[in-house]
Amino acid sequence: MKFFFKILTFIIALTSCVSVSVHQRVATKIMKRHVEYIREKFGAQISTFGGGFNQKVNNITLSFDMRGPMELQRARKLIIAFSTDLLDRINSSEEIRPYLVNHPFLPSNLSYGISFVDKTGEHMKNPGNSKSTNSLARCNISNGTVYYSIMNENKPYLQTVHSETYEEALEIVNSEGGIFLKD
Repeated sequence: MKFFFKILTFIIALTSCVSVSVHQRVATKIMKRHVEYIREKFGAQISTFGGGFNQKVNNITLSFDMRGPMELQRARKLIIAFSTDLLDRINSSEEIRPYLVNHPFLPSNLSYGISFVDKTGEHMKNPGNSKSTNSLARCNISNGTVYYSIMNENKPYLQTVHSETYEEALEIVNSEGGIFLKD
């Protein structure tokens, strides 16, 4: 009998910790559809999945790993294409609208990144101390700014080599023919 009460207590404790709010469930559904699209279309693998879901959907955090090398212009097109797809999915969803901290949901509500990795899963590295933007290690959006980073063999940590506002990056991509990428 004592064993039964221990199991019952464990089950009650476990189920009480698993409660997920409606807005978190709706946001997760949209995020999963986006992740599946990015995986199928671009071969990117999800590495970070989450966000700020207190009383409302405050922000969404996603990161992907993609095989490199990747130069800055193509990375810009990818990060804009990926994030625009997510923002379009969020802003066109009537189901999530009441739960958004602001509508439209903005690039400043995203923490979104793409790491460019080699066949072992490590960030791409430039030879020596090179600051070349022909082989980025990562690009990410944070607080409405897009950052482009490298990693060198001699300095094995991320170093930002260029940044621009999301709006500037979007304008550049649009001036170069738009966000639609060929596989």
